[in-house]
Amino acid sequence: MMTKPPYYYRQSWGIGTNLQLHSLHQAWRLFQELKSKKESLREGRIRERCVIIVDLLGLSLSQLLGQSYTSASARIPPPGKLLESFLCRNDLVNEKKNKIIERFTSFIGFYNDCRHFGASKHVKIDKLTFDIVKDFFSLTIEIWDIICNYAKSKYESILEFDTIKNILEYNEDDEDEDKW
Repeated sequence: MMTKPPYYYRQSWGIGTNLQLHSLHQAWRLFQELKSKKESLREGRIRERCVIIVDLLGLSLSQLLGQSYTSASARIPPPGKLLESFLCRNDLVNEKKNKIIERFTSFIGFYNDCRHFGASKHVKIDKLTFDIVKDFFSLTIEIWDIICNYAKSKYESILEFDTIKNILEYNEDDEDEDKW
């Protein structure tokens, strides 16, 4: 009998974890906190939080897309190629697919600049705002939902939510040990 790998669990307990969902959940927590406090924060503090949120969203999507990669190749392509390949393999209207790819390309530009931060990245990072991060979060939810809906239909998955946002809003693992 084949057992489920330890990275597909909804909660992190025992041997199981869900790294991509944990990263998304941490981004959600920070985004909700920023949304509630942004009026009282200085511009630099808002940008700091925006960068961390973008990093966590990118980590989550990179892990989700990499985990959904079906090739036996030892080298996994970059997230942009993974997303484009995934969307091309599935029944998505071209206009919608192209819009997602266009938004993701913008996201990846910021994500890469946040991760590889240096003097040449300052101008781009200076343009990162709460509204841009809000759009990136919306895009991330949309991509998660597309991939989860595909898993539900293709593998008769028992995923028990309509949108990943249901999981994020539920806060079931809001324990002290998870607040770091």
